[in-house]
Order: sequence, then structure tokens, then C-alpha cells
Amino acid sequence: MKGRKVTIAGYSFLEVRQEEIWLRVEPCPEPDRLVLILHRDRENPDYLEFPDGGDFESHDFGGSPLTLATDGFSRHEFWSELPDEEPLGFKGRAGGFSARQVNVLSDSFHGECQCVMDAHGWMEGLDLPSREIQAKLLELEGPEVMSAARERFGDNCRAFFCELAAVHFSKPFSRLWYAANMFSLYYAHYDDLRVGFLWAEYQIRMRQGSNARRGEKTKNAARSGGEARRHANEALRQAVVEAMAPQIHNGLSISRAATLAYKGGVGSSPEANRRLFNRLKKAAGEK
Repeated sequence: MKGRKVTIAGYSFLEVRQEEIWLRVEPCPEPDRLVLILHRDRENPDYLEFPDGGDFESHDFGGSPLTLATDGFSRHEFWSELPDEEPLGFKGRAGGFSARQVNVLSDSFHGECQCVMDAHGWMEGLDLPSREIQAKLLELEGPEVMSAARERFGDNCRAFFCELAAVHFSKPFSRLWYAANMFSLYYAHYDDLRVGFLWAEYQIRMRQGSNARRGEKTKNAARSGGEARRHANEALRQAVVEAMAPQIHNGLSISRAATLAYKGGVGSSPEANRRLFNRLKKAAGEK
């Protein structure tokens, strides 16, 4: 399919007439309307493998039903057997495993959401959200919404209140926003698909954030090292000038002054002193 390529937020789209993608029986109501469809270059060899392409490894825990698997980027626990049914066609799989065996959330999911909300003062004892947050929601949303939520979600209404609080009191895509929304998706809405997607994204952000902090430390160290080298070079230039200038003023040549400065412990060699002095002289506009 041909069309004008458009890039939005890093995604590639094709701009085409709506009639070109209309698959329904009835005629297209707006055949000339321009629409965007996700563009995939099927001939691109980059689709064959992930760019990070690590080696797969797995390690058991010595008798535990869980095994740790990694390829350098993805890291997951997986159950040695499917937990709730007789495996069909899984015998003799030689180390492979199904995505249904992956322990995606693990015990850390619930605790992570709680810890983040507790750090922001949303937790009171074991209750989420706190009475203060619920009072603010009651004022903003009204008693009808709060009552309707209790009727719809039952005991899980508190998880929904966390989601509602995130809309009002957190920045979208902040760590608090992720925690509150994942908590509600899992316990109030039973939306496993969105929970899994956001939990994976959350863990990637945590991992990349750690890498970014390490990178920032490396960059700061390099900057500090650069500053130290600059000060050291400035000190060397000053020492060479102070050692050579008086002798040149008294009639010695630059080469002779450079040699005497080196013999006096200044500079790495007579030739280096001579070149440095000539550069400084040229930079100062002297002949």
C-alpha cells in the first residue's frame, strides 16, 4: 500500500484515503478522507531479531518449582509445569517453556504498588487509600460516585479509589500513577492485559533509570576529569612561561631557554617546552 509516510511520537504511519482500507460491505461514507494506518516495512531485516540479541540462560533454585530465565535483557521466573492443566504437546521440550508458565507478576507486584503509594502518604496502616485521600475524593467527586463505586466493586472499591486519586493527584506516567492504576486494574477491573503491559513498562523504566543514573555518574566523572586535566595543563603552561620568559628576555633563544627549563625540572622535554612556548606566543599575537 502506498501513501505519504508520517512519523508521530516515534511511530511510522502511512497517510492513505479511507476508501483504500475500507473492508465493509456497505460503501465507504467518506472515501476521500485521509486516515493514518500503522506502517510496517515487512522487508526490513531488523524484524528478524531483537537488536539487544542476548544469549538465553536458565537457572533453577534447587528443588523449587520456579526457574530463573534471562537472555541479558528479559528476566523472568517461570514455573516448571503449567499450574492448572495437563500439558498438551509439551513433553520433551528440551528447556523451552510457554509464556503461560512465566510468573509475570510474582509476589513483588502487590508490595511494589503498596510501597510507592505509602511513600506518597496514600496508605494508612494496611488501608489504601487513606481516609484523607478518600475525604478529598468525596469532596471532588461527590457522594454519588463514591457510593456507586462501592456498589459496583464491593470490597475492591478501595483499589478503584486509588485509580481515581491518581487522576486527580498524580502526574500521568509518574511512578505513583503507574502504581495506583496497576493496583486498580488488577483488583478492581481484573484487566490482566493492561496490568501486564504496564508492569513490564514499569520494570523497564526502573531498570533504564538505574542505567541512566550510572551514566550520569560516569559523565560527571568524565567532566571532573576534564576539569582536572584543564587545570593541570594551565599549571604546566604557567610554569613553562615563568621558566623561559626571563631567559628569552635576557637574550637566549627559545630553544636554549626550553632546554634550560627542562633541565630545571619544568616540562616533559625541551622540544615540548619549545612548542608550547611558540603556541602561547602565537596565540598572544606576538612575532
